[in-house]
Amino acid sequence: MKFPAIASLALITSIALPLGSHAAEVTRDEVRAAADVCRPALPAFDGMIRTSPLGLINESSSVAWVTCALTGHPTGMTRVIDIMFMDSGSGIRTCTLVSWRAHNTGIAALGYQPGSTSTVPSWENRIRWTYVHHNGGATYASTAISCPLAPGDGIRHVRHMFDENVGQ
Repeated sequence: MKFPAIASLALITSIALPLGSHAAEVTRDEVRAAADVCRPALPAFDGMIRTSPLGLINESSSVAWVTCALTGHPTGMTRVIDIMFMDSGSGIRTCTLVSWRAHNTGIAALGYQPGSTSTVPSWENRIRWTYVHHNGGATYASTAISCPLAPGDGIRHVRHMFDENVGQ
C-alpha cells in the first residue's frame, strides 16, 4: 500500500510547483533631493553653491555649474527623467542630459540631450526627458544632468522613472 501514498505525494508536489517562471517588471518612481545627487561641477564653484534640506542654490553673483547624477540600471531601464527647479523667479532654465542609450543588446552610443523650460514663479518648474520623445525609443542607462545656475537659481530635486525586474 506504499504506492498510492507515494503517488499521492508526487501529485500534490507537482501541483504545488509553479508551471513556468516569468520575469516580472514593475515601474518605480524615484525622487532624489538635489542635496543628495547634485554637486558643483568644478572646485571653483564649491563656494558659490549652498546645499540645504530643500535643495541646492547658487548664492553667488555669477553663474555656477552643477552636475546631478542618477542611480540607474547598467543596461538601461530608465524611461523618464525630470529635474525640478526651486521657485527663484521667471526665466529660461537650460540643462543637458548626458546618458548612454540602452538597447536589448546592451549599452550603445553616448548621447547629449539639451532641455530647457521657461519658469514661472510659484509653479513646479522642470525639464523632462523621456525615452520615447528624446532618446529615439531607447531607454536610458547611466545618466547625469549638467546645469548652469544663474545667481539665485536652485534645484529642488531630480526624479526618474524606471522598470525594475522583481523576479517572478
